[in-house]
Amino acid sequence: MVRDCAPNAAHRALARWTSADPERRVLFTQNVDGLHDRALDELNEAPHRGGTPEAARPRTLHGDLFGVRCSTCAWKTRHLEPLDPSTLETLPHCPDCGALARPAVVWFGENLDPGILDSAFVEAERASVCLVVGTSALVQPAALLPRVVARGGGAVIEVNPDPTPLSAQSAVCLPAPAGSVLPALLD
Repeated sequence: MVRDCAPNAAHRALARWTSADPERRVLFTQNVDGLHDRALDELNEAPHRGGTPEAARPRTLHGDLFGVRCSTCAWKTRHLEPLDPSTLETLPHCPDCGALARPAVVWFGENLDPGILDSAFVEAERASVCLVVGTSALVQPAALLPRVVARGGGAVIEVNPDPTPLSAQSAVCLPAPAGSVLPALLD
């Protein structure tokens, strides 16, 4: 079902914004659906573009739904084909050790990738602006990132239809859906 979804206006606005200055406009996301990547690919596959620079790609804190990894060893790969969950034998298995593969996402109680998490906190410490878009602002440690930006003197802009625990600490709160706000804000 997720593979059949398409990026919305907010994903496309973020793709245009990060592509304009990928070294300074860094996107960290909790989303595992790949829609930010797909919006970047749509933008950068236009005839005048040469593909998406790696620096413009979002850093996914919670993994990749279209990836699989071994449940016991370090093997991992992309897996875009539909899965047949009818038996254990039809599920993906590790070619190295034979163990069952699992989605390459972070489940509750699991640790985030320390490299990505460290990078997120480094970027938050040096950010002058942080957009917080469509999140409950409750899931840790991601919910700490805008607070780090604010503590360092940066402005936090929250885009969310509903108030969150971060709303009172944000410099600006835009209470609307991201798809209606981000194109105007970022373009």
